[in-house]
Amino acid sequence: MSGVARIHQNAGWTVTGSDEGFYPPVSNLITRYRIACATPYAVENIPAGVNRIVIGRHAKLTPAECSEVAEAYRLQAEHGVEVLSFPEALATFLKDTHNIVVAGSFGKSSCTAMCAHVLRIVGKDPSWFVGADSIDLKENGHLDESNLFVLEGDEYPAKLGELTPKFAFYNAKTVLLTSCEHDHFNVYPTVGDYLQPFRQLLAKLPSDGGLFCCTTGANIERIIQQTRLVPIWYGVKRDERTTWWAEDIHCSDAGMRFRVMKDDVLQCECELQVIGNHMVENAIGIIAMLATRGIAEPKAVAHALYAFRGVKRRLERISRLGHTPIFNDFGSSQAKLQAGINAIRNAYPSRRLTVIFEPHTFSFRNRAALDWYSDLFREAHRVIVLPPPTHGAATHDQLTWEEITKAIERPNLETVPLDNWAGLRREIAVWSDRKQDVILLESSGDFYGMWPELEAWAANK
Repeated sequence: MSGVARIHQNAGWTVTGSDEGFYPPVSNLITRYRIACATPYAVENIPAGVNRIVIGRHAKLTPAECSEVAEAYRLQAEHGVEVLSFPEALATFLKDTHNIVVAGSFGKSSCTAMCAHVLRIVGKDPSWFVGADSIDLKENGHLDESNLFVLEGDEYPAKLGELTPKFAFYNAKTVLLTSCEHDHFNVYPTVGDYLQPFRQLLAKLPSDGGLFCCTTGANIERIIQQTRLVPIWYGVKRDERTTWWAEDIHCSDAGMRFRVMKDDVLQCECELQVIGNHMVENAIGIIAMLATRGIAEPKAVAHALYAFRGVKRRLERISRLGHTPIFNDFGSSQAKLQAGINAIRNAYPSRRLTVIFEPHTFSFRNRAALDWYSDLFREAHRVIVLPPPTHGAATHDQLTWEEITKAIERPNLETVPLDNWAGLRREIAVWSDRKQDVILLESSGDFYGMWPELEAWAANK
């Protein structure tokens, strides 16, 4: 919503907003954009003379639950005020642009931010919409005069009571597809249900469009059969499908270094300041897409990629002092969390790993995902498990804290359930000054309100 608000500002709109509450990093963006925001929801939040009201998809944002929403629909019915979901509002800016949509169950924010950063550096003046706070981009939503628009494409439904995915509104001409791991169990109970939105996205690609698929991406083969386009495959390894791949990958705590190949021909050498083979895959995908579509040459893209510093809360190093690296990662699904752990183990192979884990998303809390935990923390030495949140628990088959902790427990893996800052501080302080340790924070939430203290502690440790 913050990115959509910023794009409206870029287009000359006066923007105000409201929410139940505001939390970093988005609250920091809102402050940076000088958008007036009110909390909690109330009829009085809607300004007089409003032309457009954009409503997010949240369980409480119904006329019956929220007086502000009820007032919005009254204004629509009686005065013709435009009421839209945020992808519908965003789509009003996408009519005459080459829309590059990054889709998949993970890697969307990083790839979108990476692509926008590269296009900006090579002088293409793109517009962009990123569902996170990029370190390099001053805005998570930006409107420019170029015909290139890079968008994070979310498969989640746009509105309550409907299953039309957000990215269905984006009129994609080029799609970068990272993976289709089953996610959002509360909305898409089966793998088939989850893949259907992606089929809709690809079916709408025009005949002159482009489709770029990651070779390690789960379930992609199952959804590309309906598209008219021949996909171009990319990855960190070569197989019979792969056109673009990486060779001689070297990983350290300073980043990644590798060679980019296409059809056995060296295209460029690339260095990244971010860690993880998944970030190498992301870079290969961006290089392949921009080169194939005739937007930017591989060497120019590689040069721009070296200046890319990543996205906040995507394996972001939040400790700058002391011996122990502390990383914050957006562990909202099994695949995302596993990629984060693998990246840390490759960058710090000799260190012991402590993971502070909050099972925040519906997927991690859903009983259908219990098997996610069976091997998830095999590379860790210690896991501190926070309680799962209770919001929306009645809408799905929610796991208990005890069940999650028990599912994680393994021989040689110390598992510690904790629900308070004092206890958490005592636990991690034991490891925080040792040169042989690394700490990884994994959650899509705010660590039960402990995040401000935890971030400040890490920054000064």
